Amino acid sequence: MTLPTESNHQLTLVLIIIVLSVCLSVYLSLCLCILEATWHGRRNCRFTLHYENGFTLTTDADGVVENGGSGADTSRGAVAQTILWHYPFEKLQMSSDDGRRLLWLDFGDDGEQVIYTVFR
Repeated sequence: MTLPTESNHQLTLVLIIIVLSVCLSVYLSLCLCILEATWHGRRNCRFTLHYENGFTLTTDADGVVENGGSGADTSRGAVAQTILWHYPFEKLQMSSDDGRRLLWLDFGDDGEQVIYTVFR
């Protein structure tokens, strides 16, 4: 591969841009992690770990599908989500797991949550 540069300085700048582009791509791919989970017997939950918003557990809103008001056509609609709980990172005081699927999160005075994740 030949880079169109006229000097070592230009080559360095091009390489820095490539490295920063790759780093940004990796960073953006790691901003959000969503896992299927079970919480208090509810099997249709989603545990979301977001780099800015913290921890959120959601579930489908009892089969409700949002389709942008286009009548009864639900084939292209998004399933409505109900937020069961949400905590920012600052509230987390301690966490633990069993190395397989159990996740225990302690949010201090706000309580603790135990979820079972489903890895696929």
